[in-house]
Amino acid sequence: MQTIQNKKYHMKKIISTLFLLLLSGNCVAEWIQVASSSDDESTVFISSKSIKVTGNIRTAWEVMNYSKVSPDGSMSAKVQQEYDCAHNKVRIINASSHSQHFGNGSTLLFAPNTPTKWQVIPKNSIATYTKNYICER
Repeated sequence: MQTIQNKKYHMKKIISTLFLLLLSGNCVAEWIQVASSSDDESTVFISSKSIKVTGNIRTAWEVMNYSKVSPDGSMSAKVQQEYDCAHNKVRIINASSHSQHFGNGSTLLFAPNTPTKWQVIPKNSIATYTKNYICER
């Protein structure tokens, strides 16, 4: 009888652990790598869950991780951007820089709700790849 109870306990533990792993996998999978700079100094990830569609406009949260500490001490920037898919333009809505990757650690700069002017996206830039990914959604 004791061994059956032990087996049930261990089975519950295993199932609970697998369930937690599945949940944490969904959290990690939310950030999708879409581009890297040609010198591998930065990599851009998009939060697939954050993409919002309004006509030809797409809004999404992005993280740019740096391979080296930038002059301001940051290792990442977290940015909410709007893309005009019809006119190949982009603008920043919110931005922050952080001391660790993926927007973690100390916040070094925070610029909430400060939309920039629309800018044309240069060909073959990181923004081209992010726009293509977001506008296909």
